[in-house]
Amino acid sequence: MATAEIILYDPMHSSYMTSILSVAGSLGVTRYHIRTYEASHGIQMDSYTCGVYVLAVFQMLCRAFAVGTFDKKMRQCLRYRYLCIAFEYIHFKLQITFHFSLHNISNANRGEHFEV
Repeated sequence: MATAEIILYDPMHSSYMTSILSVAGSLGVTRYHIRTYEASHGIQMDSYTCGVYVLAVFQMLCRAFAVGTFDKKMRQCLRYRYLCIAFEYIHFKLQITFHFSLHNISNANRGEHFEV
């Protein structure tokens, strides 16, 4: 039987270990190894930048880039970066939707019907 690995990253250093154990049990995972991930950029001191911390650790785990000092300017830079990525994704999805909508209208005017 394979052993699942659970990587726990807690930017505020709370005590969520008991919750992790109950979630692992509810997923049907019988054998698991819990590994805590200690990031080098410190402890999150506020309650609203957790998304930036989690995304930065995700990128470090994927080896996309390494975060140096995680000061206020770096958090602002990463927040802007992730916001730009989200807007690019939304813009791309809107372009596809708009393209198919125009295609449906032009085909409907010719008496053709096209469903996406």
